[in-house]
Amino acid sequence: MDDSIFLKVEIICKPEFVDILIAELSVLGYESMLETHSCLEAYIEKPIFSEKLLTELAKKYEAAALQWNVEEVPHKNWNEEWERNYEPIRVENKILVRASFHEADPTVTYDLIITPKMSFGTGHHATTYLMLKHQLEVEQRG
Repeated sequence: MDDSIFLKVEIICKPEFVDILIAELSVLGYESMLETHSCLEAYIEKPIFSEKLLTELAKKYEAAALQWNVEEVPHKNWNEEWERNYEPIRVENKILVRASFHEADPTVTYDLIITPKMSFGTGHHATTYLMLKHQLEVEQRG
């Protein structure tokens, strides 16, 4: 029996099209997307994947210059995998956002410990990072 029930679709495109592609792919049934330095990784259940729909998307956003590669992914608990590979972040070398299983750093002013879950901000998104950076400029009392 084939236990590869998900497909990973690596999509290379112009960076300014990533956000709209994420929205479009979610409508097509893709369950999660991950921006990397080289591509957008999009995951979809194998039975609902359609090469034709990707081709139509590439035509719709011709200026994005979409290219993709599809590979099967063995079944695993993706939330658990993400949580296990969560990396701490530093903000201005004053804030460390980390999980309890990461080492503490006594040189930072603020040590924020977060139990990583997919639904909670970990500081990796630019807006969360910028808000943490902004908090360094605000008086912290009470």
